[in-house]
Amino acid sequence: MSGQVLTGTGAAFATTLTVPAGGDPRNAASVKTPFQVVLDNLLALARLVPTSVVAVQRQPWVRSADNVVFLDHALVDSSDVVQQELELPNGAELTNVTCLIDPANATPPAGVKPFIRIVRYDTTTGASSVLHTGSTDATSGASYGAPHDLSTGTITGVTIDRTKYRYFTAVVWESSTGASTGDVYGARATYNVTAPDRQG
Repeated sequence: MSGQVLTGTGAAFATTLTVPAGGDPRNAASVKTPFQVVLDNLLALARLVPTSVVAVQRQPWVRSADNVVFLDHALVDSSDVVQQELELPNGAELTNVTCLIDPANATPPAGVKPFIRIVRYDTTTGASSVLHTGSTDATSGASYGAPHDLSTGTITGVTIDRTKYRYFTAVVWESSTGASTGDVYGARATYNVTAPDRQG
């Protein structure tokens, strides 16, 4: 049996579908036409799904040292770690996380500048693992003391699996010589859509 491969165009979304009725001729066209409409509609729907999404994260920050919860932005001191849960759809490929930070230091400290980790927690075992560690803050000079973005850089190989995992942005604050206080604001997560989210 030979067949014909149909290719969807996705040019328009059809609202009606005509199928053979009693007495209509049973030929290739009577089958091909409705299948073509279905295929075109599927492609049109697929094009409505964005391939890259930036999502502002709204979960509270939690400071690891004392479990203080910050609903708006986190207050941090030397070597503090604050975490914010990532709200991302199942199957998303995480590519970047960026936070706005506001250090009290007018210029970068002589010690370690802030950086970001992406942490995954297994809800069945309680185990945690660091999936990505971003490079330290690249800002230099007096611009460091003004509010600016802190980024993970490009993240690869992190696909969200919400069947048993939770994911967090962890900001590790300044440490060592010259460390000061500061503020950490909500994260912005960039991810690629790979499949419909079926986890609710």
